[in-house]
Amino acid sequence: IFGNEMAERMAYFGLSVNMVIFMFKVMHRPFASSANAVNNFLGISQASSVLGGFLADAYLGRYWTIAIFTTMYLLGLIALTVSASVPALVPPQEGCDKLAMLLGACAPAAPWQMAYLQTALYVTALGAAGIRPCVSSFGADQFDERSPGYKRRLDRFFNLFYLAVTLGAIAAFTAVVYIQMQHGWAAAFGTLALAMGTSNALFFVGTPLYRHRLPGGSPL
Repeated sequence: IFGNEMAERMAYFGLSVNMVIFMFKVMHRPFASSANAVNNFLGISQASSVLGGFLADAYLGRYWTIAIFTTMYLLGLIALTVSASVPALVPPQEGCDKLAMLLGACAPAAPWQMAYLQTALYVTALGAAGIRPCVSSFGADQFDERSPGYKRRLDRFFNLFYLAVTLGAIAAFTAVVYIQMQHGWAAAFGTLALAMGTSNALFFVGTPLYRHRLPGGSPL
């Protein structure tokens, strides 16, 4: 549970920091257009939490909501890594120096290349729907309120949970940016995908141990 939240925060902040520059420098989109696309990603990522919380409480339960959407998140990150790794998915980079980039003289990305990138980005954004509203409450479900020391253990869980949130953000703003600068975009996005894949594996390994709260039906 801690790993899942840490990987989600790492991916969310890692993409918010790097994606504008990727679209501008690699996809040769205008800076304003690149910033707008990332704003759309951030907005969908936040707003989708309402959908995930509704599905978890009403129909799927928290476990299955997390399982479905965290897999979607991983697929989106893999698709972004592929976008940065396969030359055919980006416009030609030859002759596109800093001056040409500032003058807008670089060959822009083809519509289908941008469609692939944006699809991958928005699949990633929708993946947050099952993680952000569900992981903390699913963690709280693991504690039996009738057991001795319930409040102490719950307090410890939330302390560690928000430590995981902070560590994920720190990793995004430091390690991921460093990897991008030293080893390129594919390595940076691949690091995010690797972190999410590892956290997903750990989450599914713990499946036999979890306590589940049954969904309560649609509040509508």
